[in-house]
Amino acid sequence: MPCNPGECICISDSANCNSDLVTQKSIAKGLGCDKWAGKFCRKFIDNLNMRSLLSSLVLSILLLNFDAFCNSNGQLSQRESFPPRPFFPPSSKKYLVDYYTGNDAEPQHLLYKSEIVVVMYYAPWSRRCIKTRVVFEKVARSLSASSDISFAAVNCFFPHGECRKSHKTYTYPVIVAYIGKQNLMYTGLLAPDYIYRWISHLRNPIRRLISPVAVNSFLDEFDDAVIAFFHAEVAFAVSYEFQQYIKAALIVFQRQNLLDKVGFAIVTNSSLAMSLNSSPRVWIQLRSWNFTFNYNGSNMTAYKIFDWIKNQVRKSNSLQWISPEMNGIAKSEELLSILQHHATVVMFVDRQVLYPHSWAISVMRQTIMEYYACGANLTNQMKSRSYKLDALLNESNRIIAVSNHKCQKMDVRAVEIRKCCMTEKTSLTSRCFQCHSKKGINFSENGSCSQLPLFFYNTYSSLFHNVPCLSVLSALGEEQLLSDCCAFLISKNQKLDVLQGTSEQCAKYRLARNLYNRISDSASSTSYPFDATSVTGLSCDKNNSLRFVGVDGRYGDYILKRLRKPYNGQIAALIVDPGTEMTFFMRNEFSRHIFRDFLRAFHNGSLVPHVISEASQKEPNISKHDDLSILPNSTAESFRRDINSSEDAVVFFSGGNWHGPSASVIHVYHSVAHYFHPFPKLIKFFIIDVSLNDLPWQFQMDTLPAVLFFPAERKSSSSRFPALVPLTVPNLIAFIVTRCRRELRWQLALFSCSFSSLCIKKNNLRLQKIAVMIRNDITLLKLIQSPSYEHSHVFQHLIRRRSKQLHFARKLLKIVSISKFS
Repeated sequence: MPCNPGECICISDSANCNSDLVTQKSIAKGLGCDKWAGKFCRKFIDNLNMRSLLSSLVLSILLLNFDAFCNSNGQLSQRESFPPRPFFPPSSKKYLVDYYTGNDAEPQHLLYKSEIVVVMYYAPWSRRCIKTRVVFEKVARSLSASSDISFAAVNCFFPHGECRKSHKTYTYPVIVAYIGKQNLMYTGLLAPDYIYRWISHLRNPIRRLISPVAVNSFLDEFDDAVIAFFHAEVAFAVSYEFQQYIKAALIVFQRQNLLDKVGFAIVTNSSLAMSLNSSPRVWIQLRSWNFTFNYNGSNMTAYKIFDWIKNQVRKSNSLQWISPEMNGIAKSEELLSILQHHATVVMFVDRQVLYPHSWAISVMRQTIMEYYACGANLTNQMKSRSYKLDALLNESNRIIAVSNHKCQKMDVRAVEIRKCCMTEKTSLTSRCFQCHSKKGINFSENGSCSQLPLFFYNTYSSLFHNVPCLSVLSALGEEQLLSDCCAFLISKNQKLDVLQGTSEQCAKYRLARNLYNRISDSASSTSYPFDATSVTGLSCDKNNSLRFVGVDGRYGDYILKRLRKPYNGQIAALIVDPGTEMTFFMRNEFSRHIFRDFLRAFHNGSLVPHVISEASQKEPNISKHDDLSILPNSTAESFRRDINSSEDAVVFFSGGNWHGPSASVIHVYHSVAHYFHPFPKLIKFFIIDVSLNDLPWQFQMDTLPAVLFFPAERKSSSSRFPALVPLTVPNLIAFIVTRCRRELRWQLALFSCSFSSLCIKKNNLRLQKIAVMIRNDITLLKLIQSPSYEHSHVFQHLIRRRSKQLHFARKLLKIVSISKFS
């Protein structure tokens, strides 16, 4: 609709008027809201206290968490884990690679560097992994000079690592050796020498025997020797049977109790094989010192060979080693299964697995061989074997002595040479590089600068003029010293040129020197090694023939601790007989004669069983107090002496301080003992801890605690507090009072009334009334007796009985009267 300008202006003014009206209303409304908000704030501040403040804070936190939960699509948020850090120290990078991120540690990738790789899968937080870190590093350092083996550590707990995603590991650490496609997990003790021994067997699983002397030496070294015959072209072509044989050897080496006991070898010479087995085909044979077993399986697989070896070794009577558990558990299920079925000799020795042929183990093996020798035809064989065992011992001691001399000399000289070379480093480096570029010599492999022309360097003495070089210069000579310095400064490994075998031998010796207190324990033989009249054939005519078990006392002395004989580094021997449930200790120091006498004494029954007894404790020097109850402890040694005393004896059989039922009722026993405290010459109370003391089988309780009462001079009439009756003070007092001596009962009665004159007065009056009543009964019976002649004997009996009662009543009245005036 058209409009004139005036109307438009008018409409515009009305719009402005309307807008001003709306603005005024909104301002009024806003002012009203501000007034309401201010009023609410003033009211909230006026009512603000600690309770409302905390409620507001909790409500805000809940609202924030609810909002975060709604925004996370129903999933709880997780905090990002910290980035991984190296687990092993930086100094170990030369011989140990730490894949602390858990990536790039596939076995195929690790085997590019060496034939064998040993990997430790760890979790950085694990306490056992932290302890094993030092152990694994020592082993890696000892084998760092070996080119056929490498070491790696993988963090298998980092969430984003490949190891965590591809492996499901529930315990740490896990040590695995990879040899080609074969992976072998270590199951032994986490100790440097045990891991080193395991790796040594993996590196050389099988020996090749080329002469009869080598065969005899191999048979003498192992209790159970496995020999296989393969034709030379078959063995070197790595046939299927040969691969399975090697694999079986590696599987056997996973069993810690078979290491050092079972050895593997092959024979490729047909004529030498015919002297062992007449079969021209491939064969496997297991030989002990008195038995020979042939493998008759048609299908030669690794696990079948392993099962066959395991079953045959179980039949042998040689020394069986119980290896400590990898998980650190003190108790061994394997040892328990042996002790439950046979009388067993358990030997605790300082087993040095790096040098296994020690004097003590040699004596044990010879004695066991004689003990099981049944038949005169074995005498010459045992005699020959005893000489061979001594020869092995002498050879081991010779190696230790040579290593001691050679390695100490090498260590001292290496330090001196390195010090001299570092002193002359500036002047030697250029000349060594000239020598290296001229001849192309690798100084890590017998390099020498002695053939270089003289214009490359002047006289040697001008190069080694400092004081640290003078002593080395006089010992080695100028040419050799320059060659060694160049090898040290240029070689990639940054170490002196030492043959790998010598280096490994010295590394092994240094590891043993750090672990063992004394490496060589050879003792001069005080008698002929073989004694045919000692224990030869002792097991042949006995039903309780012994088994022999060896335990490394450094790690598996749980039994000794339980028997209160902790291992102190000395050889300890004990016999556990499950038939009689007795344990016998060899009390004298171990020797060839003492050990054999110990076995003979067991069979003739002259051994005294070992009894676990708590050390006797002196009574505390505490001033006597009527409210104080101190009870003596009885031990296994004093138990019979305590219960056979001239007083009544009460013994509380406790399960120890840790035993809850015993601790909950000991106050009842103390209260009862305190009740009988005034009569020490009539009754005694004892406590014995059965967890610390061995008692005869008659006193081995099925439930604890238990209370036994032993009457004086009638110990065979002992009785036990009923197990179904609550052990309370009234019940225990009633149990003792009904069994104690009559004198004690009188003393209790008088003692309970001695503290009150009213009690004595009442008992005096009551006894007088009883005496008068008895006297009247006697008079009445005498009057009735006269006219009745038929039952006179009955009345006479009643009169005599009442007369005795009157006599005792008067005597008791006299005692009470004395107590009244005392």
